[in-house]
Amino acid sequence: VIRPVICSRREKSTYTPPPAKYGGRHTVTLIPGDGIGPELLSHVRELFRFCCVPVDFEVVNVDSTAKSEDDINNAVTAIRRNGVALKGNIETNHKLPPSHKSRNKLLRTSLDLYANVMHCQTLPGVQTRHKDIDIVIIRENTEGEYSSLEHENVPGVVECLKIITRMNSLRIAEYAFKLAREKGRHRVTAVHKANIMKLGDGLFLQCCKEVAAGYPDITFDNMIVDNTTMQVSAYQHALRDYKYTDQLVSKPQQFDVMVMPNLYGNVVSNVCAGLVGGPGLVPGANYGKDYAVFETATRNTGKSIANKNIANPTATLLASCLMLDHLKLHDYASIIRKAVLTTLSETQLHTADLGALTRRGMDSTRSLKVCCGIWHQDVRSRSFKSFYSFIVCRLSELFSGHGEPVPISGVIGHQGRIHPGRSANPSQGTHTLSFTHAITHYGQFRDANQPTMHVFGPGEETPEARGEHANSTHTWRRRESNPQPWRCEANVLTTMPPLFNSHLFYYFSSK
Repeated sequence: VIRPVICSRREKSTYTPPPAKYGGRHTVTLIPGDGIGPELLSHVRELFRFCCVPVDFEVVNVDSTAKSEDDINNAVTAIRRNGVALKGNIETNHKLPPSHKSRNKLLRTSLDLYANVMHCQTLPGVQTRHKDIDIVIIRENTEGEYSSLEHENVPGVVECLKIITRMNSLRIAEYAFKLAREKGRHRVTAVHKANIMKLGDGLFLQCCKEVAAGYPDITFDNMIVDNTTMQVSAYQHALRDYKYTDQLVSKPQQFDVMVMPNLYGNVVSNVCAGLVGGPGLVPGANYGKDYAVFETATRNTGKSIANKNIANPTATLLASCLMLDHLKLHDYASIIRKAVLTTLSETQLHTADLGALTRRGMDSTRSLKVCCGIWHQDVRSRSFKSFYSFIVCRLSELFSGHGEPVPISGVIGHQGRIHPGRSANPSQGTHTLSFTHAITHYGQFRDANQPTMHVFGPGEETPEARGEHANSTHTWRRRESNPQPWRCEANVLTTMPPLFNSHLFYYFSSK
C-alpha cells in the first residue's frame, strides 16, 4: 500500500472526476494540436508510461487546415465520452473565410468550458524581476469579444459584437469566489472596463458584486483593465516616467485571485506568464460542469521552434499534473510536479527560452531525461535507455519521513548486476550510474528478518568492517545467500509499494 502523500489544498481539484474504467484506469482524450504540441505531448506519454500512471490516451488528431468540422466534432465526441482531455493548441487558419470558426473556440463552446484557470507563480531556478508571485487568473471562456459574431454592414464598415450575459457572468463570478474559499485565498479582484462599456462590463461588474455579497470572508475589489496591465517590456524605466503606475507589472504581489471577461483574460494571462518567465512555464485548465480540458496557459503553437527539440516542456508537464489532480490521482501528480520543479531549479538544464548560456540551450529531451531521474554520463551511448522512471531518483520525495537517501555509485551490466566502483565499458554493455537511491529506510526493510541489501560505493567498507550492527536502520546488510555483486531479484521487492515494483525490477534487470 502506498503511503499517502500530503497534497496541499491548492493542488486538489474540486471537480468529481469521471469514473475509472477497466481495472481502475482512466481514459483521457489526447489532442496533439499543431506546432510544438505533438512533441511536448509525446514527452507526457513517455513520462506517464515509466511512472505507471493509470491513464490511457485516446489520440484524436485535429487538422487546422481542413474546411470540414468533422475532425473537431470527433474530438468533442471523444471528450464527452472520456470526460477529460489534454491538448496542444490548434492553429487558426486566418486565410480561410470568416465563416470558418476557430477549432479551439468550437471545442470550448461545444463543451461549455466556461472557466479558464491559470495559476501564475514564481518557479524555482527561474530568474525574474519580481519574486513571490502567486496569482490565480480566472477567465470567462465562452462569450465576450470572442463570440465570433461579426459582419460587414457596408464595404469598409465592420461590426463586431461583444456578448455579456447575466447568467454566464454570475457563473464565472461564483466559480472565482468558490475557488478562492476552497484554496484558502483572501482576495478576489474583478478586472473590467465599465467606465467606458457601461452596459456590457457594467453588467459583469454588477454580477461580481452580487456574488461577493455571499462571501463576507473574502475581500472583493475591482480594477480597470488598463490600470491592471501594461507592456511587459516597459519595466522600471516606464514606472519612473509614468505619473500613474500600472499595478500588475509594478506590484503583482497585491493580486490573489483575478476574475475577468474573455479578452481581458487573454491579455492579463499573457502578461502574468511573462512576469514568471514566459509561456513555456505556466499550465492552464478549462473547466465546465461535466468536462475538463488541460493545456498550456498561453495557448501558443510555437510553430517557429517546432521539431527542433528546444521547446520548454514545463508548462505541458505541469498541465498533465493538473489533469492527474482532477482525476484524483494526487500521489502521481505530486511526485511528477516535484520532479519537474527540482529539474527546473538546475539552471544548467534550462531550455533556451529561460536564458540558457549556449545559443541553442538545453534540448527538451535532455531536460525530460533528467526529470525522469536518470542522467546517463555518456550521452552518446545509444545502448543505454533514453528514459527511465524518475521515481528511482525521486523516491525520497515520497519517503521523506523514512530517513536520509543513500548515494550509489557503480556499474550496471548485461544481467542487471551492480559492480561498485568499476568503470563503464560500453563495448561490454556496462554503464556508469550515479544517482540517489532513497528506499533504504522504507517500511519493512528496517526489519533484520527481511531480505535487505546494500550497494557499496567506491572505497566503502561493509557495515561489519566499520563496526556497525548488521540490522542498523542506517545501513543495509549484504544478503547471506548472495555475497557476489548482487542482482535485484523480484522477491526482494515484494515489500515495496506496487507503484514502484515494476520500475525497480525493470531498472536493475535491463541493459
